[in-house]
Amino acid sequence: MSAGYRREVELSVVTVTFGRLDILRQKLESLAAQTLAPERFELVLLVNADPETLQSVRALKTLYRLELMHFETRRGAAAARNAAAARAAGALLYFSDDDAVLQPDTLERHLAFHHSRAEFPRASDCVAVGGVDWQHGDRLERMRPRRVRYWNLHGVNTSLPKTLFERAGGFPDWLSGYGFEDVLLGY
Repeated sequence: MSAGYRREVELSVVTVTFGRLDILRQKLESLAAQTLAPERFELVLLVNADPETLQSVRALKTLYRLELMHFETRRGAAAARNAAAARAAGALLYFSDDDAVLQPDTLERHLAFHHSRAEFPRASDCVAVGGVDWQHGDRLERMRPRRVRYWNLHGVNTSLPKTLFERAGGFPDWLSGYGFEDVLLGY
């Protein structure tokens, strides 16, 4: 578990996982390698009815704060993400899928984007994506944090103020499976 920081975190990484422990380990390594100081962010990880992953993550030591949650019975992504977001302590939420390996400066860039008022006057009121590499044919293209419209919202690397998420009512809980909950939140 985490080193137990008392200081308030600025950014909460919200991740839900089920049955992908190997790729989740890569994600956790990418979080440990972030240029953003570990006391400035936390990982709120919800393990969705996966006892093996839950046991493995419980044994971990992290430099950043780790809030570990679990569902006994598997539920859809919307309900899982909503539960994890409700536990988040950061003013900024960064939704990141369990198979998303972050670039070292991803969290720092998202935080800076939302705090930037000179270049983006309403950046604090928007949703941003970026900080991952996208596959385009035979090459990877780096995506920097930028504002998005609802049809571009996806859970792999989306950040927004927690207050904005709460005002929107979170993800639509009536979705029972995985998929489209992020686009519906954006809408």
